[in-house]
Amino acid sequence: EERIREEQRKREEERQRELERRKKEEEKRKEEERQRELDRLQEVERKHQEEIEAEEKKKMEEKRRELVRMTMVADATNIHNFRLKPVEFPPPKTERQIAVLDMLKHAWAGYKKYAWGHDHLKPISQTYHDWFGLGLTIVDGLDTLWIMGMKKEFNDSREWVTNRLSVSFNEFHDVNLFEVTIRVLGGLLSAYHLSGDPVFLERAMTLGERLMPCFTKSPSAIPYSDVNLASRLAHSPKWSPDSSTSEVTTLQLEFRDLSRCCHDYTFEDVAFQVSEHVHVL
Repeated sequence: EERIREEQRKREEERQRELERRKKEEEKRKEEERQRELDRLQEVERKHQEEIEAEEKKKMEEKRRELVRMTMVADATNIHNFRLKPVEFPPPKTERQIAVLDMLKHAWAGYKKYAWGHDHLKPISQTYHDWFGLGLTIVDGLDTLWIMGMKKEFNDSREWVTNRLSVSFNEFHDVNLFEVTIRVLGGLLSAYHLSGDPVFLERAMTLGERLMPCFTKSPSAIPYSDVNLASRLAHSPKWSPDSSTSEVTTLQLEFRDLSRCCHDYTFEDVAFQVSEHVHVL
């Protein structure tokens, strides 16, 4: 009898364990079903939110483009048929203003004598240094010459930009996207806005097009830092595989202005996409 009771007890325990096991499996199955349903609902909600954000982004982009259209600097699409009105500045009057002008004339005369057409003057050795071979001092100084009323020097620089800058674009050497944007592209656009001379906008458009591979050839939304203006081969700097985010987030002003001057959204769009990408990092 004891053996029978013991066997019955064991069978009952085994039955209870089996029931417990089945109960746990059933609970696990239901929990997995609940989790799958929750995941499905979350995925639906995520896609719905993405659609809403995409639609809002599209509307914002349309508003931005409309704003661009309303703030274009010219109504004509052909820059040859449109000239901005030149901005005139009064001549220096005070002793300090005259002293500053004299200092600029002295500095410019030294550059003109020893380094004309080159990037920088080396005043002590009375020689020059070429960083990119783009006449950086000339282009970077155009707006200053105009503001200071040095029209002869400005016209000399304009002649160099007209006849020589495009030649420099076709020389096979690398330039830095950031430096050339702020110095050359910015200098050309400033000269265009101040003088109204379309030759500066023409050169700015040519330069902008040759800088574009930094954006279009990059594997990410961050543009390459360097480009060969002649071959239009863009690449990372020689000292690093990466681009500087501080550099690529200071290009937007010049590229936006170039788009609005020449009525081509391409330049503004690529620069704006960089800002959007960095904003979400």
